[in-house]
Amino acid sequence: MKHYLELVPISARVHRKQNRMSIFCIILAVFLVTTIFGMADMFIRSQILQAQIDGGNFHIGIKDITDEEATLISRRPDIQAAARYGVLNFRGDEGYTFEGKNAVIVGCDEEYMTKLMVDIIEEGNFPQNNQQVMITLNAKEYLGLQIGDTVAINAPDGTELHYEISGFCNDASKTMSEDSYGFFMTTSAFREIYPTEMSDELADYNSILCVQFSDLKNIQNTINNLKEKCHLSDEQVSENTKLLGLLGQSSNSFMVQIYMSAIILFLLVMFAGIIMIASSLNSNVMQRTEFFGLIRCIGATPKQVMKLVNKEALSWCRFAIPVGVAMGIVVVWVLCAVLRVLSPEYFGAIPTFSFSLPSIVAGIVIGLLTVLLAAHSPAKKAAKVSPLMAVSGNAFNLRPVRKAVNTKIFKVETSLGIYHAISSKKNFILMVLSFSISIVLFLSFVVAIAFTNHTLTPLRPWTADISIISPQNTCSIDNSILEKLEKNLMDVIQEEQAKLGFRREKIRLYYPLSTLNHLLGTQDTAEQMEVTLAGQPESMTIKLGKLAVSRKGDRFCLCIPEEGSAYVHEHFAEKGFIYELIRLIGQHDCKMEDIRQLFLRYSENIYVEEMRGEDFDVMIRFPEEMGDPYCYCFRDEGCHVIYHRFLPEDYADLMKA
Repeated sequence: MKHYLELVPISARVHRKQNRMSIFCIILAVFLVTTIFGMADMFIRSQILQAQIDGGNFHIGIKDITDEEATLISRRPDIQAAARYGVLNFRGDEGYTFEGKNAVIVGCDEEYMTKLMVDIIEEGNFPQNNQQVMITLNAKEYLGLQIGDTVAINAPDGTELHYEISGFCNDASKTMSEDSYGFFMTTSAFREIYPTEMSDELADYNSILCVQFSDLKNIQNTINNLKEKCHLSDEQVSENTKLLGLLGQSSNSFMVQIYMSAIILFLLVMFAGIIMIASSLNSNVMQRTEFFGLIRCIGATPKQVMKLVNKEALSWCRFAIPVGVAMGIVVVWVLCAVLRVLSPEYFGAIPTFSFSLPSIVAGIVIGLLTVLLAAHSPAKKAAKVSPLMAVSGNAFNLRPVRKAVNTKIFKVETSLGIYHAISSKKNFILMVLSFSISIVLFLSFVVAIAFTNHTLTPLRPWTADISIISPQNTCSIDNSILEKLEKNLMDVIQEEQAKLGFRREKIRLYYPLSTLNHLLGTQDTAEQMEVTLAGQPESMTIKLGKLAVSRKGDRFCLCIPEEGSAYVHEHFAEKGFIYELIRLIGQHDCKMEDIRQLFLRYSENIYVEEMRGEDFDVMIRFPEEMGDPYCYCFRDEGCHVIYHRFLPEDYADLMKA
């Protein structure tokens, strides 16, 4: 043996069993930190990708500039890509239609589709001349169009605009929400049809230059420099706020909030790891008092003893840190895959089987830092061992016994255990803190699980946008069913207006073919159901307007026009039971007894039923003569009340599940 530090591996082999708890604590701390930072990083990545898909991969938009100014800006060395973008009939009020639906016309440069949008081109190519267009996929699916087909857009002046299909692109959120078709053409073709007399009104849509910067480290400084050099006003420049926020380049940075939450959890885990490892190391040092005394007797200095203890602690990291990091990576992979499968709408862009460098670095750093901090106090204690006293093995056990162990209440072995646990104040404090931190982490995990459960609630089969179920098994549509549908639609609109207030806007309700067949008592195919829903009675259209019906596969969209929401607002005053219930539930001090008293104000013969299951606690409904058929279900969460309103048939299905 050439150096005293060569004792470290020998000691590790001899005290293998004693070191297991310390190694386990290091693995646990590294695992938790890796998982926390990994999930935060993956969530940020998914949000950035989703923001790029939804809103484009550009950072700012510049309006009211000439083509010459746009060319000069695009040639700046700090700009990665720049492309023009314009929209016509964006709000659906300019009169452009295609096959009976609104046609949103987009004029842009090819670079916009290929560089500033993410995975938007699904099939074919961007138009190469003014006689070609790309169309959103919903037109292909609903109308059976193919590349090379000729389409005719109906202009507001009665003329038809004929184009050849050059390709198909993914459905934009605007076209899907508005039940419209999107057409993408070259900027020159777009300007040929753009109504110049309306250029002032629609300048925001006709003269936007979308810009992507090459340097992502300090985008705000780049924007300010661009404004100064090109003489642009604040009104001319608009930011892609969501994307910049996720990149940490906005004053309202969403990414900063996410990472701050991760840092708080990181500090909590670090503190817990220090406490657990320090407790384990302290016990380890006390068991080896004689060993430290012996090496002091042969000439080791206190500094060398401290170095020996620290080296032993760091030697554990060679095994513990890689294992903790590997476990964290695997768990992040599993969690990302589960979230992507369970909720593709919200987590469809989250990476799977991807490595997170920040989480790996954080796990390694926290492992080393935690061990060094935890080993500091035990190392100092070992260095203070007196050579003469340590040889006897009693260096840490010289405290006089002031009273005997009390064996009147507990058995001897139990009493000795309690006495030993509390005899050392420091060990006792470390033990209490370890248990406390464990309880905090467990409670935090429980809260996280509960939050996840609430976020995944919309995934449950009974939480549809609208669920209308007919108890009758008939093969025809009669007036009573149509009246029930009409009333239910107005009830849904009234409830939403009670929650969010009135806005004159279109309302879209989505539900599958099976639900429609159940509602109408039919066994229609998707094509037959389209024909059935097209035959809306005049009594319904007078009140709610003509309902636009579209479908994607077996999923239907029923779009109620603006006059429908206005009719409900005008004919139903903002008072009554549903409005009072929504206001009451919105109060933080709302209790179930308050809700029960509200029901009793409207009827003394209410029906109350305790529910079986974990989603709701109680169901309350009015008697049939009240004319309110709904089952009102509630769950008191302590700080707030969860509420959902079901039709009787929906409630029966819920209780069977």
